[in-house]
Amino acid sequence: PGNWSADRFRSDAAARDVQIVEGAAFAVDPGLRPNAVRLCLSHEADEARLRRGLERLAKILGQQPAEPSLVL
Repeated sequence: PGNWSADRFRSDAAARDVQIVEGAAFAVDPGLRPNAVRLCLSHEADEARLRRGLERLAKILGQQPAEPSLVL
């Protein structure tokens, strides 16, 4: 959704033990970085674990992005 940045979504997913990669990592031209993430579903052999990860991602998408923490 438009209220999410790829970086914020990746960060929120990582906080819930789900590893995803920002689409920018796959962009040939850095000027054309998509605001997207990439999921690799074939890497996880355990179907139950894959399901849990996708459910966590769906739950994140149903929420507003968390505010980034400030470190002073």
